[in-house]
Amino acid sequence: MTKKLFSTDESYKQMIKKYNKVDGFLVFAFFALYLILLYLTGQVLIHFNMLITAPFGITTAVLVFVLVRIRKQTLKTIGITKSNFLRSSLVGLVLSMPLIIFNVVPEIIAISQPIQPFDVLYSVFFYLIVISFSEEIIFRGYIQPRLHGLIKYDFLAIAAGGIMFSAMHIPFQAALYYFQNGKFWPSWITPIQLLLWFGWHVVFNIIYRKYNSLAGPVILHFFMNFTIIQAVFFI
Repeated sequence: MTKKLFSTDESYKQMIKKYNKVDGFLVFAFFALYLILLYLTGQVLIHFNMLITAPFGITTAVLVFVLVRIRKQTLKTIGITKSNFLRSSLVGLVLSMPLIIFNVVPEIIAISQPIQPFDVLYSVFFYLIVISFSEEIIFRGYIQPRLHGLIKYDFLAIAAGGIMFSAMHIPFQAALYYFQNGKFWPSWITPIQLLLWFGWHVVFNIIYRKYNSLAGPVILHFFMNFTIIQAVFFI
């Protein structure tokens, strides 16, 4: 039962066998650029009072599509496929139900002001496309599978992906924290917080591998972020 629950789709297994050192090195080059751009995004907010999270998320996701195209790989290699779409989506929704029941619904009930349609649409766009879709495309769809081009042991490749996913949360916050407090490392980013991000990567990756589809991880990621931030864009 447990083995079946954590099984990996056969097409995913065959896919990761095809990646080589070029794919692996491209992953680390892309990740380095990603961290730099994240830090610069924080600097733009500090010095120009402009939040460019949306352009950043869309641009980096587009860059992934470009890299996939250059390597003559298909969209399926980054989890965009019709195969198992419904199954993956259903798993994402089922796992999201506690978040929906205990966070989203109470927040909607507690809203005292009329809900503005534009604010709702922007919130969904921001959390679904800019955050969830772009991060899943980048970290589960692009980075994680191609790490196997350099790291042949599965658990080590997953660990490397989890560390990278945890690390990506630091540069933007570090830029803001240094400006406000004169210290590089944000005090709220504790070892426990880093482990939580690592754990979420493992969970998202398990869903992705099981169906070789990003539908489920995107849905779960969306509701996770949406509820953690308490839907601030329309409350």
